[in-house]
Amino acid sequence: MDKQAELNEFAEDVKSLSSREKAALVVVSLGSDRASQIYKYLSEQEIEELTAICHHLMRKAELIKLIQ
Repeated sequence: MDKQAELNEFAEDVKSLSSREKAALVVVSLGSDRASQIYKYLSEQEIEELTAICHHLMRKAELIKLIQ
């Protein structure tokens, strides 16, 4: 698959994510230092939810890699 096809596929995948999943994706992409700057503005419940979604997305990505 060429780069453009990969980008198109990724864009379609992102479109199917919920707003919270998109937020989690941003947090994961920022790394722990920058993410901690966001977390300080969230409630404990929001942090727990976002962390759970991050974990779910990371696990999903691992499974996708295994089957490709």
